Amino acid sequence: MATSEAAVGPRLQPTPGEIAVAAERRQNVLNWVLLAPALAMLTFSLLFPLLIVIRNAVYPAGQPGFSLFYFEKFLSDPYFLGVLWRTFRLGVIATVVTLVPGYVLAHNIALHPNARWRTFVMIVTLVPLVVQLIIRVFGWLAVLSPNGTINSFLRELDLIDSPLRLLFTETAMMIGFVHSHLYFMVLPIAATLMKIDPNLLRASENLGATPTKTFINVILPLSMPGVVSGCLICFALNISDFVAPSVLGGNRNRMMTYTIFEQQLYVANQHFAAAATVILMVASALAIAGAFRAATMYGRRFGT
Repeated sequence: MATSEAAVGPRLQPTPGEIAVAAERRQNVLNWVLLAPALAMLTFSLLFPLLIVIRNAVYPAGQPGFSLFYFEKFLSDPYFLGVLWRTFRLGVIATVVTLVPGYVLAHNIALHPNARWRTFVMIVTLVPLVVQLIIRVFGWLAVLSPNGTINSFLRELDLIDSPLRLLFTETAMMIGFVHSHLYFMVLPIAATLMKIDPNLLRASENLGATPTKTFINVILPLSMPGVVSGCLICFALNISDFVAPSVLGGNRNRMMTYTIFEQQLYVANQHFAAAATVILMVASALAIAGAFRAATMYGRRFGT
C-alpha cells in the first residue's frame, strides 16, 4: 500500500481557479433553478399561444400544407392596409402628444425644488392606476358624448347651436390613449432625470447658462434614454390597445386590435385573424427596432 500511495503521489488541493469555476457553476445552477418558474410561466402563457397563432396563420384549413393565402389577402386589400396604417399613425401621434405632458410631469417630479409639490405631482400621476382602465375609458363617453359635459358647457355659454361631434373620432381615441398611458411615459423619464448629477446643473448655472440653455444642452440630452423608453412603451401600448378604439373610435375608425377581434369572434375566421396578428407583431417589431437604431445613432452622436 505504501508503494502504491508513493506511486500515486500526495493528493493535490484544488487551485483557486478551480474553486472559482466550481462556485460559478453552482451559481449558474442556482440561477436556472430560480428562473425555472418564470420560464415555465412564459412558455405556457406566451410562447405556446404565439406558436399556435403562427401555425394557424401559415397552415390554414382548406389549404394544402404551408400557405401564405391570408397574408396575401390582408396585404392586397386596401381596407385592411388602411386599418394597419391608421393603427401606426395614431400610435405615433398619440405617443408624441403623450410625450409633452409626460415630460412636464416627469420634470416636476424629479427636479422641482419643492418636495411637497413633487409628491403632489407624483400622486396625481399615479392616481389613475387605482381605477380600472375600462372605467376610465367609459368615463370619456360621458364627457365627449353629444349630451356630455363638453357639449353641455358650450351650449350653456351659447357658443354652439348643435352638439359637436367629439365621440367616435380619431381625436377621442387619442384622448383615450393619452389618458390611459400617460404614467408609462412619466415614470421612465422621471427615473432618468433623478439620476442627473445636480453638480452638472450648478456648473451650467455658474458658467452663465440660462435655464433654457441648461435644459437644452444638459437636461434634455441626459434624459433621452428615459424619453426613448417611455415613447417605445407608449407606442407599443397604443397600437395594441383594444378598449379605447372599441369604445371611443366607433365603426369608422377601426384599428388592428378590434379588426383581429372581429375576425376571430364575429366572422369566425381564425386563420385570417392569426395572419393579421402576425403582421401586426412583425410591423411593430420593425418599427421598434428602427426606433432603437435611431436612438443608438443619436446617443453615439451626442455622447449620451
